[in-house]
Amino acid sequence: MSLTGFISMPDVRAKITPLRPKMPRKIDAPLRVEPRSSHYMVVGTAFDYLLRFELKRCAPHAVAERWVAEYAPDIIWREREGMESCLDLLSIEDMDEEKLLSIPGRETYDELDLAKEVSGHARSVVEKARLAVAAYLQNKSPTRSDQAALAAHAIRLAKLDEMYRALQLDPSFEDADQWDVEDMLDMLAIVPTDPLIDSKLMLLNPTFGESSRLVGGADTDLIAGDMIVDFKTTKRGEMRAKELDQLLGYFFLARNQRRMDSSFPEIKRLALYFCRHGHLWALDTTTWMDHPEFAEIETWFFKRANKVHEASKLRQRKRE
Repeated sequence: MSLTGFISMPDVRAKITPLRPKMPRKIDAPLRVEPRSSHYMVVGTAFDYLLRFELKRCAPHAVAERWVAEYAPDIIWREREGMESCLDLLSIEDMDEEKLLSIPGRETYDELDLAKEVSGHARSVVEKARLAVAAYLQNKSPTRSDQAALAAHAIRLAKLDEMYRALQLDPSFEDADQWDVEDMLDMLAIVPTDPLIDSKLMLLNPTFGESSRLVGGADTDLIAGDMIVDFKTTKRGEMRAKELDQLLGYFFLARNQRRMDSSFPEIKRLALYFCRHGHLWALDTTTWMDHPEFAEIETWFFKRANKVHEASKLRQRKRE
């Protein structure tokens, strides 16, 4: 389970509903970049990568977490000292073998050979992206061609993310659709960089430390100063209830983590950046905290999270 799964539980959703801000949910900004394909999930994740790369280039002091895609090769295949081989977290049967075998140029391998082969290609994707990003960060005036090359790497990384998040592998993970690249470049061109950059504190794709583990994992796209920002590539110019609930979940985790670690940023604003509109929507956290039930709901949230977390650990011990 993740934060998304936790706040989607019926009792959790019902409990936090009263804290949703009572205001118009439609943003005051027109759609500026229409999607060029139906690859909505891949493009959304890929643009998260691309925008974070651009923010890091503009703000070298930004601290970046390890990419989710970097975990994919070891999930597919891992060699351990003293063992010939093993598949970590899943067996090849848990993956869609027909899709794996349909990867262009592949022949039929036995189970372990197939995993090792595919893992090697995934590792190559990550390594090439790492080199490309390092070069891009040193580029003072990147051209559209430079950005296109980086966008293609971001798409490949996004496809590998699913291996970590859902144990699913896109057989086209070494490819990047040109229409999707152009779509991402159009969105990058309208980013209002200044509001997304803080001169002192920039955390790219940060987790919430120990607090994240309580909900099975949680990371957001950006913490800039005292503001949490979640990137949205939807063409809808409005905030959905689940997006507001997600922001509240981030806020709860941030507050909890700061109680345990005073070096964690104090969050005073929650924001959604609408990538296809070039629009940053932000709201002071007092909008949530001024609700008379805020403290009681926050306390309940962590009691419920701890209960779910303990139940999850118990199930894991039984499987072992």
